[in-house]
Amino acid sequence: MTTKQIQKIEKMASESLKYVNQAIKKSEELQAVLSLMEYKMGKKNEYSSVNSIFKKIKTPA
Repeated sequence: MTTKQIQKIEKMASESLKYVNQAIKKSEELQAVLSLMEYKMGKKNEYSSVNSIFKKIKTPA
């Protein structure tokens, strides 16, 4: 591999990491908002992940 190819791969990896971090941040924000909504409705639940919150939302009450 040439230096230019290595730099291109490093740039792609850096951008991928940036997008992963943004996705994690959005996921955590969504979890906080949904938990706050449930708290305001009188439900005091803790969830281990956003997926578990969505499973709870999708199941009929």
